[in-house]
Amino acid sequence: MAKQYSVFISATSEDLKEYRQAARDAVLMAGMRPEMMEYFGASGRPPLSECLARLSDCDLVIVLVARRYGWIPPSPSNPEGKSITWLECEHAVALGKTLLVFLLDETAVWPVEFTESSCLCVSNDPNNDSSNSADVERRVKTLSEF
Repeated sequence: MAKQYSVFISATSEDLKEYRQAARDAVLMAGMRPEMMEYFGASGRPPLSECLARLSDCDLVIVLVARRYGWIPPSPSNPEGKSITWLECEHAVALGKTLLVFLLDETAVWPVEFTESSCLCVSNDPNNDSSNSADVERRVKTLSEF
């Protein structure tokens, strides 16, 4: 019996929902098994540990990046404040996994509500904490570094 290859799909969730589904569909059409956070059951492990463990067992990693930085796992082992997607990529590289990375073209029209910088509009609201603005600006800068 032939081995069924598994593919870890890494991307922010809400802004890239339909793209995550398209990647899943492509993986299934290729006869491989997708590993995605949408399918993770309760494991008792912290989310980052669960993602990295699942990624470790995969043969290939697909990474989708648009204009959101994503969730930053609060962890003493993440002092740089890297997003979970960034940490997944680093883990994959450390394990020698092949990554297929898809970046949104910088000139592409993209819904403003699916951008990190759209959070600045919210953080400029007088009812919000001014530290949000600095955090959003840091996330926008860090996204470009990633």
